[in-house]
Amino acid sequence: MAKPNGTATATYAPDAATAAFPAPGAAGSGFYEELRRLLRSRLILVHLLALAFFVLLAALSMVVPRSAEDSALRPAQGHWWRLAVPLAESLIGTLVLWRLSGMSLRSLRLWELIFFATHAAYNGHNRFEGLADLEGAARNALSLAIGFRGLASLQGFITLILAYGVLIPNTRRRSLLGVAALTAVPFAVIPAAAAVNSILREGHVLALAVQCVLILMFPAAIAVFAASRAAALQRRAFEAERRAAQVGQYALKQRLGEGGMGEVWLAEHRLLKRPCAVKFVRPELSADPRTAARFAREVQ
Repeated sequence: MAKPNGTATATYAPDAATAAFPAPGAAGSGFYEELRRLLRSRLILVHLLALAFFVLLAALSMVVPRSAEDSALRPAQGHWWRLAVPLAESLIGTLVLWRLSGMSLRSLRLWELIFFATHAAYNGHNRFEGLADLEGAARNALSLAIGFRGLASLQGFITLILAYGVLIPNTRRRSLLGVAALTAVPFAVIPAAAAVNSILREGHVLALAVQCVLILMFPAAIAVFAASRAAALQRRAFEAERRAAQVGQYALKQRLGEGGMGEVWLAEHRLLKRPCAVKFVRPELSADPRTAARFAREVQ
């Protein structure tokens, strides 16, 4: 079509060369694919971080000497086999996610659930064991020992909550549900530990619950806020990119080639849903009448 400034745009049906490209989908499928790739890369990252952490922790538990009297360190020292489950999940998850690049979003969400459920269960077990076994603590420092063990056992949950909210792409509702589930585990451990340890029933249950609230409220708030803001920014960026790829009634899909005059793109008509090719003249050539005449001959 001839333009007032002397330039022209030509569209034509694709031949066998362009037919090799798959039929383009709607904008929603494009956002789905972008979310799938982002979730996969973030899951690989959290699995690698967890794998490195547990490898170092297992090495530390084997090289640090453990005395029979030092019961406060018993959950971490001399028991490297306790790390087998989270270590195996981190290793297997890393290999599966790395090798299977075409996993669906549903499968990735399943690995997301497996990772955070496994590590939340591991941290919950450590918290239960630390609170349920206080026989070795000195009576004159019992409150200090309970508070220290309660605080130390929350470290893993802080890491999980922040990793879930900051690294995993989610909506506000989904992030809120995930963070709430992770936060509920250390609270649920308190009555379970109190049921088997009478010392905790002597006024320490409420203190441990308050400690959970004070320690976890800020990581939980940061995680939900970061996830909701990241989801909103990701949606805006995708919509802006999609609008930028619109030329009139044509949606640009992929660049097919480039020559001395300009570029040729595979496109799709928004209403007819038919593939076509759109050719662009370089800006520095569009004002040249000879270029316009040449392009007009191509159109004809």
